[in-house]
Amino acid sequence: MHCTALLIGLLLLGPAEDPAGDVPRQDEGAPEVRAVAAPGFPFRAGGDVVCAASKIRLKRLLRKQNQVTDTQEWYANNDLARPVGPMDPGWEAAPSETPWGRLAFFRDNGSGLRVGVYVKMGQRVDAKDEKGFSSIYDKEFDYAAVVLDEELKPRKVFQLAAFHPGILEMSHAVLIDDVLYFDSNYNGYASIAREKTGYLSALDLSDGRILWTTKNLVASFWGFLVHGDVVVAGYGFTAEPDYLYLIDRRCGKLLQTIRLKTAHEILIRRGERLYVRCYDHDYVFDFDEKR
Repeated sequence: MHCTALLIGLLLLGPAEDPAGDVPRQDEGAPEVRAVAAPGFPFRAGGDVVCAASKIRLKRLLRKQNQVTDTQEWYANNDLARPVGPMDPGWEAAPSETPWGRLAFFRDNGSGLRVGVYVKMGQRVDAKDEKGFSSIYDKEFDYAAVVLDEELKPRKVFQLAAFHPGILEMSHAVLIDDVLYFDSNYNGYASIAREKTGYLSALDLSDGRILWTTKNLVASFWGFLVHGDVVVAGYGFTAEPDYLYLIDRRCGKLLQTIRLKTAHEILIRRGERLYVRCYDHDYVFDFDEKR
């Protein structure tokens, strides 16, 4: 009688669970994480990535020496607004700390796509041996571009450690449409980084493809800007040649190289004019479309 009752009870309960065969399901809310490999510098993707064939070139309208310390007057005299900082409006609601680090940049393309760039910082063990002195740049930086949904929760994570080896930092990031433009540079002499610094890259956030990268010594830690189909960047440092570069936004092709007296410190576009503040010179350029 007892055996019959036990058998009926086992049939009602069903088969026992096999712990070894119980595979945990992935959390549906967990973001997709992808490490993006650096394809080389320079690099241009094939396929549907084509140059915009931009005819825009920079035409110099003004070059004059400044007083070095008259930056405030320069803003006022040219009726210029300060350039956008690392955070677009709305950043306060984004996660400030994540498994990928603390928030360094927040970008909103105005069409519903929001991206947080997060950074982790570590100590470089071999920094003193390589450079001979200790400074804040004895740190190493690990960045991740995190695509945030409308509730500002992480949905995709693109790890960019390959683009910032050793002492290279990300000093600026721009989001246009679905593409994140970012730099990789060292705030110091290029020789310390063995000339492997000053890169600009374009990451397609829809699929994690790198669309293009520039050669070295193109984008310094002073930032860059995007206007239409072109990117304006510059590179230079103390006792190094100083240049301004015009780059095709679609494919990374170098369109124009302009020598500057000293390296740019501020780039501001107002209408079709580009205002460039350097250490001891001011420039004004026109975005001139060649016919």
